Amino acid sequence: MLVSKDKKYFAYSYEGKEQELLQVVEEKATEIFGEYSFFIPKKKLYSNKSKLGSIPDGFLLDLSDPDNPTLYVVEVELKGHGLEHIATQILKFAISYRETKPKLNRFILDLIRSDKTIKKEVENRLKESQKYDYLDQLIDAAMDDDVATVIVPIDGIEESLKEVQKYISVPITYISIKSYVNTESGEVFHQFTPLYQEEEAAKIPPVGTYYYFLIENVELINIPRSQFDEENNISKHAQGYTFVRDKTGKSTGVIFWWYKSRAERHIKEEVTEDKKSWAATRRPVDPESYEIGMDVYMGETFWDGDTGRKIDDPRYIIKGQLKEIYRVDGDKKTRIFPIEFEEKK
Repeated sequence: MLVSKDKKYFAYSYEGKEQELLQVVEEKATEIFGEYSFFIPKKKLYSNKSKLGSIPDGFLLDLSDPDNPTLYVVEVELKGHGLEHIATQILKFAISYRETKPKLNRFILDLIRSDKTIKKEVENRLKESQKYDYLDQLIDAAMDDDVATVIVPIDGIEESLKEVQKYISVPITYISIKSYVNTESGEVFHQFTPLYQEEEAAKIPPVGTYYYFLIENVELINIPRSQFDEENNISKHAQGYTFVRDKTGKSTGVIFWWYKSRAERHIKEEVTEDKKSWAATRRPVDPESYEIGMDVYMGETFWDGDTGRKIDDPRYIIKGQLKEIYRVDGDKKTRIFPIEFEEKK
């Protein structure tokens, strides 16, 4: 139950109401999948059913990172369906994706070109890409893998769902959607963790302003990004920097990503003998989101924009502990973290 000042909201059960959950996904697609993701629902796919084979609840074109576009298969499920049903559905749509990929590629292109609004938004993202100049190139890259990546919006994640990944070699991302309703007004709240989201303070600050993180107890590590990201539920589309969070949502660490060539140069030139280093971002920083000594990781991006090459096996290469954060405006440098008691008065 959720309680506000004068209202109570009770957990809503989707048991036997998969279509209702699908409707929530369609209506809240931008919030669930991200501002630069384009959800193509099942109802737009029926005209091509004979060509596309088994049709999932939708496809998602994720352009959060226009240099690394991804097309996802989206299948809405209910936790009550059980392990066997969910595994069977995922496998069915994964096989259909692989067998009809050329037709699906053409269908996605035609759909974008026929919808003026989507076409304009996708083309705007294409302008941000340093790798692709044409829509055809973008979609080809989004469907580069023969194995589908599957997103499963679901009304709650049971422990048994983790078993699905053990038996099916298809990447699966679950998005738990829980809903709460006020029985008097009918008002509904939906609770979920988006597939991709920028941090709360992710708006770009004035030109010339950035935030400088001083890190101590630095050590060189060599952890595959795929391994670390899976263990810590980090989206491969997160950019710049983000937080590592525990199961309660509390921030336990910070991650920065750099081009591989810049990361190697940083290690060579900036990791000091007293085991100190730094990282920086132009995104505004809320000092209350950080703790002294919290872990800071620096990893490599999937694409090195300086050299123009794809990094097949990006790694996390530096780990340290946060000591201080400064706001830098031109020549002015102001410490904003940690805040001493007397500074708070």
